[in-house]
Amino acid sequence: MKSLTFILCYSIFVSSCLNSNKIEKLLVANDKIVSANEFEMKSYESLPSWSKQYYSQKKYLELVDMHKRDYKKQSFKITYLSDGLKIKGIITVPRNFSPESVYPVVIYNRGGNRDFGAFNSTFWLIDDYSNRGYIVFASEYRGSGESEGKDEFGGRDVNDVINLISLSKKFKFTDKKNYFMVGSSRGGKMNYLVLKNGVKLNATVSIAAVSDQFLALEKRGEMERVFEELVPNYYQNRKQELKKRSAIFWGDKINSPLLLLHGDNDWRVSYQQSVNLAKVLKKKGKTIKLKIYPKGDHSLNKEWDDVVNEMLSWFKLFTVSSK
Repeated sequence: MKSLTFILCYSIFVSSCLNSNKIEKLLVANDKIVSANEFEMKSYESLPSWSKQYYSQKKYLELVDMHKRDYKKQSFKITYLSDGLKIKGIITVPRNFSPESVYPVVIYNRGGNRDFGAFNSTFWLIDDYSNRGYIVFASEYRGSGESEGKDEFGGRDVNDVINLISLSKKFKFTDKKNYFMVGSSRGGKMNYLVLKNGVKLNATVSIAAVSDQFLALEKRGEMERVFEELVPNYYQNRKQELKKRSAIFWGDKINSPLLLLHGDNDWRVSYQQSVNLAKVLKKKGKTIKLKIYPKGDHSLNKEWDDVVNEMLSWFKLFTVSSK
């Protein structure tokens, strides 16, 4: 009986490995993808200190175990080309993925800057989408997570998202009628900048997002140093560069139905960022929904189940039948 169990388990393992290898080959067949390998989560000990404030060792080990058990064969770290640079990214596919089927797409824009917020310690933020039938494409951005180039905090790094969207559409298994985008914190700002560039998406979700860099610096002055370090010629063009990164000034460019989620106890990004943007977009006749969570912090960890339900409902509302 034990030997039979061993044979069955080994057969499942071999089948899973073969399937994983097939997916890797499928990904690198795209001429913009340089390499693809199974994604590995970091050990808790090797996490940066900022990561550890979000979850205990026990909780993180549970996430690592879940990844190994449920997501490992469907999650891949890729290197792709963007403006001639080699950029790191993530692709996750649904369970029982078949290249003969077609799946809706989520473009996920991470928060932070440089390695603060990199996916090797925040992967749990995106893996759940693939478990619900979506293919997820996410960029580390240039200058972050072993990517080449320099992070410009909403400058030319926006091209890394736009180029990722472009390469994703070369796959036959991506549903070209159903593209969605999600971004948290800085990632929400990236949402707006992608839309500013004319990218068409069914719907977009911004969580605790920056829409007004002037207000952001007024509330949290230490972030000026980040701009000084990352934005080229920042002090010579301060007003112009901040305005370019502030959707509040060019709301007419936001042409995707937009869900805004924010906690009113967020000290990193004031919830007024979402409230003010919602007012501007409503005046312009945009499709918008705003939800503020009482006592919610920047991560909305305690409210996360509701956040996910809100996002999925928003996607469903703007999903187009592919039949």
